[in-house]
Amino acid sequence: MKTRTRRRDDGFTVVELLLAVTLTVVLAVGVSSTFASSVTSIGGSRNTSFTSSGNATINSVFTRDVESANGFLVPNNDSVDTISAVSGNGTSVTYTYSGKNSLSVGQNVSVMGNVPTGYNALNAQVQSFSNTNHTFTLNNSTSGTLTTLGTVVAQCSSWVSSDTSFTSVRPLLTLSQQAGAPIVAASGTGTIMTYTYTGPISFSAGQTVTISGVIPSGYNVLNATVISADPSAQTFTIAGSATGSLTTAGTMVYNNFIGYEVRSSTDKNGQLWRIHCAVPSLGITDASAQLLRSGLPLPSSDADWVGTIQCASSTGTSVVASTCPVNTFLNSMVLNPGIKFAIPATLLSAPNLYPLQVILASRSIA
Repeated sequence: MKTRTRRRDDGFTVVELLLAVTLTVVLAVGVSSTFASSVTSIGGSRNTSFTSSGNATINSVFTRDVESANGFLVPNNDSVDTISAVSGNGTSVTYTYSGKNSLSVGQNVSVMGNVPTGYNALNAQVQSFSNTNHTFTLNNSTSGTLTTLGTVVAQCSSWVSSDTSFTSVRPLLTLSQQAGAPIVAASGTGTIMTYTYTGPISFSAGQTVTISGVIPSGYNVLNATVISADPSAQTFTIAGSATGSLTTAGTMVYNNFIGYEVRSSTDKNGQLWRIHCAVPSLGITDASAQLLRSGLPLPSSDADWVGTIQCASSTGTSVVASTCPVNTFLNSMVLNPGIKFAIPATLLSAPNLYPLQVILASRSIA
């Protein structure tokens, strides 16, 4: 008798199927968790990188500006004064103002909005002042009757009320940086010396220049004050006794002013800007302005912006920061070697949410 061998059909038993399904679910959950964790990690890294990149941009720009500064000025909280009267005698102009600022000799001010426009000045140096009478004088050759009253700002600002993109401004800091340009011609009358230069520079009465390398050497000056300027002709004048034609060209060094200010934008955000000073008489209100951060508290929020700029110094073992003297040009490397800038946290949602940022920057010019 033959024994018949039973042949098994291809396939899985119920037990095998149940076991396979169970293993599949377990593996799927594990892979899913690993993937989700990886995505979260990548997302977190991306946000951190974005935030770090945003902070690094301001840090590098501000640090570079402070490094090359030969002095700086911190305004008070309400630093815009109105002009009520002016008088000029052909060599200097006396301004009467509302008196919010306590000015000092050598301090730089910008005067804007006056008509005749010759009474306006960009970062002009105060020659004399009376805080009791609320008057100050600038070297300026303009004379005549004032027909439109303007304002005086005790530091660099790039915003004027005719700029409708913003509703207000709060200047935070002015940094003075030295820049150079070639002198290509000079002439003198015995009392006034006129220079011609090249380069995109807008001088104004009261600005300080140092000129060297020129022959005749009588045209070389140290920290001389500009009496008048014509940016379109690229000429300016200073007091001096040199005469004759220039035989050897030279160079000039002048102060270029960079400012940091926060503006109220029309969408009710505070915006941090790095700016060059305005030249209202030339129609320049936002020259080389760079938006650094938006979504900040508004300039009128004193609690957020008061004390954001402090003077930093080293004790040898640590860095300390204290309130800077306001409206005073601080050029001593010994007394004021650094600046602390505390930028408030942004108020917008991610990914534009930045925490409070504190920048410590040191000056490197002796």
